[in-house]
Formats: sequence, structure tokens, C-alpha cells
Amino acid sequence: MSRTVLITGGTSGIGRAAAALFAADGERVLITGRRPEGVERAVAELSAEGAAVEGLASDATDPRQVAELAAAVGELHVLVNCSGGLPGPASADLAPLDAVPST
Repeated sequence: MSRTVLITGGTSGIGRAAAALFAADGERVLITGRRPEGVERAVAELSAEGAAVEGLASDATDPRQVAELAAAVGELHVLVNCSGGLPGPASADLAPLDAVPST
């Protein structure tokens, strides 16, 4: 029986690589990204490589979208959080990570 694997930020980098590995193991893999065109492109590329993946556009910083995502996914067995980013350039007296909100 396959597991359902959700990978936030699964359209590129580590998330995309994880999606390919889980799919190769026969898991049900869903990837997310903020931009629908990026999600569609990643699903098409992974599918062309033989990976069976599904894609959903969702912004993990928006609680409403996260709730909608949870409802769409259903029962979840594995969550891989690869979404993220840094804010724009900080002022000269503030390190980039200090500009990330802590709430």
C-alpha cells in the first residue's frame, strides 16, 4: 500500500529531487509551489522522467490556502517541507536572517 507524500516547495531543488525519489518508490506524491505555472512545469518534467506526481498551487504562508490544501490532500503519511525563502535585501545594519519575521 502506497503512502501519500506531500512536498511543499516541490517544484525545484531539494523538493523536486525528493518528489522524484518518493515517486520512484511507488508513493502517491503531491508537490506544491506558489505559482501554478511552476507547479505545472515541474509535474510535466517529473512525469516525462517517469515519476507519477500530482501538483497543487498553494502558498504555505497563507493559512487559508494551507487549510484548502489539507482538505484536498486527505490522509497524509509523509510531509516534506521544502518551501521557503528570504526577504529582499536588508538594510546595511541588519543581517538577512534578522529581517525574517519571527511570528
